[in-house]
Parts: sequence; structure tokens; C-alpha cells
Amino acid sequence: MIKKMLKVRPNLDAEVRRGCLAAIFCLEILGLASCRRIPPTIAVIPRTSGTWFWEAEHTGVARSAPQDGFQIYWTAPMRDDDVQGQIEILDQAVKKRVIGVIVSPIATLPLRTPVRKALAQNTPVVVVGTDLGLAPGSDLAYVLNDEKLGGQIAARRLGTRLDGKGDIAILGINPQLTSTTE
Repeated sequence: MIKKMLKVRPNLDAEVRRGCLAAIFCLEILGLASCRRIPPTIAVIPRTSGTWFWEAEHTGVARSAPQDGFQIYWTAPMRDDDVQGQIEILDQAVKKRVIGVIVSPIATLPLRTPVRKALAQNTPVVVVGTDLGLAPGSDLAYVLNDEKLGGQIAARRLGTRLDGKGDIAILGINPQLTSTTE
């Protein structure tokens, strides 16, 4: 329609006509882009990045999310002791209005408040690997191992191998994670 108007007035300066056509072209592109549906985003925040353990989670999420119509915002602290960095990442994800968060907390207590804030903003949260001590509900879920059963199985196996004699050492306990101390 605008092109017809420009043809009716051939005395318009060529640059003005080109500028109008360029603006119309941009508006048409923006109009078409706004019609295209952008998939909703889920933030996935592991304890750290670049390790085989968390890369397996990344691969699983990256494969399944597009099939369900989601895109993934995957980011993590560079170190597995950077609690403040993980909190900042979680806060930023909620500010970006992601539709949900999957988080594997570095520490139990410090992550409670940011998770509560996300829930208060109606952002559903799935916590992987650590019970934060917050009751699960419609917007909060956990994916946890049965740590007590795992410990019992390990103790029985060691007891059998050692024939009930000797001492054992337990290594790798992170006191900031209630799941590992169980």
C-alpha cells in the first residue's frame, strides 16, 4: 500500500523514497519476527561447568528441551565452591523471566533464600541432588538420591569385603551439602 503511494508521487526525492522503503522493509521484518513464537526458556544452573558429571546433565537437558518446546539457558560458576556466583546466576535468571529453574546447589543453606525469592516471583524451581529443607510443593520439586540407602549399601558392601574387621575412611564429604553428610 505504501509502495503504491510512493508511485503516485514520483517527484519525491529518491533518497527519501529509499529511506521510506527501507523503514517499511524493517517494519515488515519486525512485524514478521513478532509473529514468530520464541520458545520459553528454562535456566539450568549446575554446581560448576566443564566437568564430565555436569556435562552429562547438560547433554540430557539440551536433547530433551527442544522436543518439549523449550530453550535452555545453561550457565554455572567456574568453580564448585563459588556459592555467591551461583546465587547471582540464579537471581539473574529469575530477572530474565525464565519460566523455570533447574539448580544443583553448591551449598544447602545459602541457596534457600534465592530459591524462596524465585518461588515468590512464581518461577518454578527443581532442585537436583540436595534437599534444601524447603517443603516441595506445586512450584518446588526435588530430584534426589536416597543417600541413606546408598550409605547403607556401601557400608554393607565394605563390611562384607572386610569381614567385619578393620577401619574405613570416608572421603569427599562436603559439610555444606546435607545430602553428603547423610
